[in-house]
Amino acid sequence: MMTRKDYIATAEILKTYSEAMDSFFFEDLVNDFADMFAEDNDRFNRVRFWEACNWLDEVTEEEPKSRVKEHQAIREAE
Repeated sequence: MMTRKDYIATAEILKTYSEAMDSFFFEDLVNDFADMFAEDNDRFNRVRFWEACNWLDEVTEEEPKSRVKEHQAIREAE
């Protein structure tokens, strides 16, 4: 099982690439890591991870929730 320290270190690495790569590719990359972490830990907070990766910046409170639901629906369909 990974720890919070691992999640933070991964988010810091991803954050350094947030401006350097295509936003769609970056979103997929961040979500792939979030999926892996969520499978490893039921208490993993996907929105907090997105924020730490600098993916969600200045969004409304409801938007992250809708993105989580949308992402989960896409993953279930795959």
